[in-house]
This record gives sequence, structure tokens and C-alpha cells, in this order.
Amino acid sequence: MKRRWTVWLGLSFPVIVGIAFIHPGVRWPAIGWVRGEAFYKSRPTSYWHAELSHYEETCLFGWGQVYVLRREPTKFETWVQRIIRIKGDQNGYLLLERDPQAVPVLLELLKYPDFKSRRAAATSLGYVGSPAKVASPSLVEIAQTTPDYALYKCAWYALITIGSDLGETKLPERPELTPTLELMP
Repeated sequence: MKRRWTVWLGLSFPVIVGIAFIHPGVRWPAIGWVRGEAFYKSRPTSYWHAELSHYEETCLFGWGQVYVLRREPTKFETWVQRIIRIKGDQNGYLLLERDPQAVPVLLELLKYPDFKSRRAAATSLGYVGSPAKVASPSLVEIAQTTPDYALYKCAWYALITIGSDLGETKLPERPELTPTLELMP
């Protein structure tokens, strides 16, 4: 009898752990911990990067100098809202909510290769304001080297909003970067 319980527990434990990893609340922290990522609201940088896939970018540089991320609900969220009959607009909220505690995650997002993540991180750092001064060197480097006009502008405005003292480093005018209506991927 005792052996039967031991076998049953030995076989069921991996199944239970596997089922637990299906839940995002268990999976994402484990992934972030293994990768050594920064966390914000118990979610690692890779979670916030994946969350950006639900966002749509709008970029209107020129007169208004606006970069906006809008989030459309996923099909599952729409389905749940219909069942529970929730009404309300979930669009247009800013990623990471302008919280200074999000700065470590935003700094990691600045290093991702895709421009969308980098634009979102630079913009969010600008909205955080002066607590994000630690990001100034990264933003200066991005503004000096990026081939993406929108990212250049996002970094430029983040530096202005943060109020960083650039010292001897001046952001160069980048005439080779021309305003475009299309964002780089």
C-alpha cells in the first residue's frame, strides 16, 4: 500500500508541476528568474516585452511630437468581457504606468533588438521623469546611433523630460534621419 502511494505521488508530481507552468502567473516569474531579468509588479522584462505585442503604435512627429501606444483587447479578453458584460475602454493606457519602480525593466527593454520595444521604453522613461536619470547614457547612445527616426525622437524627448544634464555631450542633429509616416519594425 505504501509503495502504491509513493509511485502515484512520483508520477503525479511532474504532471502537477507541468500544469502549474501553464498558468502565466507561475510561468513568467520562472522564466524571468532563470534569465536574470528585472521585475516590475512581479513580472519580468520578457513578460512586458510580450505584452507589447498587444499594443499598436501611433507616431505623429512634427507639430505635435506625439508617440502613443494603444492596446486593443485580445480575443480572449473580448470574449471574457462579453460573458461578464464588462463595458469600458481599455485602450490607450501606457505601458508600465509611469512608475519609477519600472525603470530597471525599461532599461532592459531599451536593449531589445526590436524598435517597438525600444520606442516604448524610451517614451515610458520620459514619462517617469527625473527618477529615470540613470537611463540618460543609454538614451544618449540610442539618439546618436539609431537608424529609426521615431526612436531618435523618443530618446530625445525622454532626455528633455527626464531633465538630464548632458554636460559636454550634445545630441547631434541627424539630417540623415528623415521624418517618415511609417515606423521601422
